[in-house]
Amino acid sequence: MKWLLTMGVLAALVGIYYKFGISRLSLGVPEPASGTQTSTAPDQIFLAVLSPVNGTITKLNTINVKGRTEPRAEVFANEAQSKADAAGNFSLTVSLDEGENAIIVTAVNSRGDVAEQDLKVTLETF
Repeated sequence: MKWLLTMGVLAALVGIYYKFGISRLSLGVPEPASGTQTSTAPDQIFLAVLSPVNGTITKLNTINVKGRTEPRAEVFANEAQSKADAAGNFSLTVSLDEGENAIIVTAVNSRGDVAEQDLKVTLETF
C-alpha cells in the first residue's frame, strides 16, 4: 500500500513538472554539460588497524602500525607512507614523542576512495 501511494505521489509530481514546464534551471539546478558524467563524493573503503590498539602505552620511541585495507591502496600514518600489498596488508613505522600521540591512519585506493582511523599511543620513557 505504501509503495503504491509513493508511486502515485511521484507520478503526480512528475506530471506537475511537465505540465507547468518546470525545468532544472527554473529550480536552480543547472543542466549537466552534454557528454559529461556527474561525479559523486568518494566512497569509504575498508580499513582495519590491527596494531597498536587504541590507548597503547609503550617505552619505545617508534611503533609499528599494522593492518588491512583494499589491495594496493596507499596508506598513511602521520608522516609515514606505504602501499598495501596484493592482499591488502600494510605495515608502517611511526615516530612517537614523549606523552600522548595521536596517530591518524588513512587509506586511499586508486579511485580516490578514503578510509581513516584515529588512535592514541602514549610514550612513557621515565
